[in-house]
Amino acid sequence: MTFVLDNLVLLLLIGGGIVLLTLIQTWLAYTHDKVVANAGPIRESEEIRVEIEHREAKKLELDAKILDLDQKLTGRAEEQAQIEALQKRKDELTLEWNSLNEKRSELHEFHKESEQKQRERVEIETALAKAQAELNDIKDKLVAKEELDRSIEALRLAKAEAEDELRKLNDEVSELKQIKSDADRLRNETNELRAIISDLDRQKTSMSTEMQKLETETQEVVRGLAEKSSERTEFLAQYNAEIIDRNSVLKEKDQLTAELEVLKVLIADEQGKRGGKKPVQDRLAKLKTSPPSVKLFEDLPEVNFLDEKSALENVRLQFRSEGLVYDERVLNAFHTTMKTNETTQMAVLAGISGTGKSQLPRQYATGMGIGFLQIPVQPRWDSPQDLMGFYNYIESEFKPTDMARALYAMDIHNNPDAGLGDRMMMILLDEMNLARVEYYFSDFLSRLESRPRRDLVADANKRKDAEIELEIPDANEETVRLFPGFNLLFSGTMNEDESTQSLSDKVVDRANVLKFGAPKNFANSRPEGDAPEPRALSKTQWDKWVRQPETLGSDEQFVNTKIDEMAAIMKSFGRPFGHRLRLAMKSYVANYPESDRYNGRKKIETALADQIEIRLLPKLRGLDPEESAISQAFGDLSNMIKQDLGDGDLAKAVQTSIDNAAQNSQFNWSGVTR
Repeated sequence: MTFVLDNLVLLLLIGGGIVLLTLIQTWLAYTHDKVVANAGPIRESEEIRVEIEHREAKKLELDAKILDLDQKLTGRAEEQAQIEALQKRKDELTLEWNSLNEKRSELHEFHKESEQKQRERVEIETALAKAQAELNDIKDKLVAKEELDRSIEALRLAKAEAEDELRKLNDEVSELKQIKSDADRLRNETNELRAIISDLDRQKTSMSTEMQKLETETQEVVRGLAEKSSERTEFLAQYNAEIIDRNSVLKEKDQLTAELEVLKVLIADEQGKRGGKKPVQDRLAKLKTSPPSVKLFEDLPEVNFLDEKSALENVRLQFRSEGLVYDERVLNAFHTTMKTNETTQMAVLAGISGTGKSQLPRQYATGMGIGFLQIPVQPRWDSPQDLMGFYNYIESEFKPTDMARALYAMDIHNNPDAGLGDRMMMILLDEMNLARVEYYFSDFLSRLESRPRRDLVADANKRKDAEIELEIPDANEETVRLFPGFNLLFSGTMNEDESTQSLSDKVVDRANVLKFGAPKNFANSRPEGDAPEPRALSKTQWDKWVRQPETLGSDEQFVNTKIDEMAAIMKSFGRPFGHRLRLAMKSYVANYPESDRYNGRKKIETALADQIEIRLLPKLRGLDPEESAISQAFGDLSNMIKQDLGDGDLAKAVQTSIDNAAQNSQFNWSGVTR
């Protein structure tokens, strides 16, 4: 029993030694980490580096010994388990105790080995104590080195400060020398300036008296200008009223003159009959004569495009052959406006001169196979007769314009000889705002708006409100009428400068206004390729491309929601719109062409953004963006454009126009430069 207890005590001591060795190993690892952390400073001393390498080698030897002890202790743990089992079976194995000589010998050997390990542990502890002393010495040396480094750095800074101070002193010496030199010069200049100041003081007193007089006179002039401005406003109002009265009187005069001429002609005819002269047989001779643009167009062979996309590609070929470059969205917007002439009466291309406004409709018509007639508007135009022509009662003949002759040639309902009923014709009013549009074009625009649906134009009763009456007594003494059918497309250009008039709300409300901004840079465009062969597009094929809003299908709900939001925003601006514009916007979205180039946006979103650009923004001119309610409405509109419709370029252009309005507190949509 005593022998077993001794062995247990020995095992416990061995276990304690193992724990102690583990702690020693941990301390050595910690010491090693500390040495590694201070490796930078230690490298500066070659002697210290060599000593550390020696200690690291010693540590590796100790690690190997500890590993060997761990392996042996593992085997001893198994023997300890056997001893415990034997202790439990002590009473049972008493008879076998004498036969365990071999095991006692093994235990005796184990006891010897334990004593050997104990001696080795003492040696390790002695080595560790020596290593600890050496490490403490190294730490002391590192501390001394750090203090030395700090002293060197302090001396370096002190030297730099001394050098700076020396430079400053040198500069001050130089400045003092310069100041001494300048002082002598300034004394002389001061004496001269004192004399000049005395003269200036005398002049200042005199000018102060004159300024007081001028301020008094200026205040009187300002009051006079205010009175004149008020008088001018009253005069302009009176002048405009007189202009309206004058136009009314002139129209009444023209009507009375026309009636007088009719009477004269009737009298002349009656006298001619009695005198054997021939009466006027045809008073429409010139109206029936087609203009040159129609004559060139009517003999072209018919084109048969595969689809709408092919037709637009043909237009792009025509642009390139002329050296013209238009953005994809500009072409699509113009084309869609032409397709929706049932709800949108015309396209207006506005902007500064020289931006390609007139060439776009001309070359579009050529590439699409549509007849083209350009009508240059004159500043003196002030009545519908300037647009359509007048009847000369002296000559018993109608003097038509090219536009009236083109309308007659295209009117299959009132011209029995019309041979162009299945062709398309575009009429361009060039620089339409040189004269006041409401004077010469308002009645014609109302006729276009009064046209029945495409499927109802054959009904004369539904068509009559849209027909234009020409005051021409024909052979049967009946009024001649012209119907501007859906085979006619209308566009106009307007320059924005001091020589032009602004468009009336009636025109803006019934047109898509495409703004042409100043170009960002000037491209040297050159003609590329040959122009497509001239062909004529049939109205039958054109009508196949026209779609009704009902074809929107699953997108109709989204379109309705966005248009409702636009209506709410426009109401906030104080510019509400009604059912007509809502229908026109839906028609535009439904007819927008398919394309692969929408910059990640859907076709529906692009078309809705277009309608904000060319329908709504032109209606906001004159608003003050700095007003609280107007500013909030602009913010809502910009958020819709950028977030809901994904058109960042349009949102930036709106902000640019808002910024430009800061100069005169009036918003004026300046368009998007693409």
